[in-house]
Amino acid sequence: MTASDVITYTALIGFLLGAVVALHGWVNRAVALMATGLAIAVPTGVLSLIMLLP
Repeated sequence: MTASDVITYTALIGFLLGAVVALHGWVNRAVALMATGLAIAVPTGVLSLIMLLP
């Protein structure tokens, strides 16, 4: 496993955790949780997409 793989998988895990936090905030109508989840999910999702490019 290369360093690039580690970064990619870590970013994907961060994206999934951020998405879960955002959905939890959406279900409970908590704006702070939604914002926190999006603040985690968006950058890590972009990073994982960049790392997955050939």
